[in-house]
Amino acid sequence: HKGYSFHFEEVNLSALVRLIIQRFQSAPGLKNKIESNLQEGIFLGADKVAFSLMLNNILENASKYSPENSIIHIRLQKTESRITLTIADEGNGIPDHEKRKVFQKFYRLGREETRNTKGTGLGLYIVKYIVEHHHGKIFILDNSPQGSVFEITFQGE
Repeated sequence: HKGYSFHFEEVNLSALVRLIIQRFQSAPGLKNKIESNLQEGIFLGADKVAFSLMLNNILENASKYSPENSIIHIRLQKTESRITLTIADEGNGIPDHEKRKVFQKFYRLGREETRNTKGTGLGLYIVKYIVEHHHGKIFILDNSPQGSVFEITFQGE
């Protein structure tokens, strides 16, 4: 098993994230509003295809588990040597004891009766794999009053 071979280049992350959001927003049947706050001119050595897949998976996940017309907030910012990408939803949230498990292969959240959502259980496993290959870290925090926050950090240039 060779896995995916990453192709890293200097990427304008601000522009890439904006593009991914625009594409996601224009997909038919989107039931959420997306609000973004992206700092300009943030660059990262990244694999564009993999990074796009990663962010798309998080957005799909956020949308899937969120009520209609709720807002998904996306923030990209850089402080000194750290780049932080935050995706916050107003969905059901993830209980503490499941926060680690959601990144496991084939793990799917929740009880069987809430499984009317389609999915392979690979989404967040792939997300973590891609984040780690970008030398990043990913955390899940609670959003208030409800929902989840995915916080991804990378070492800035």
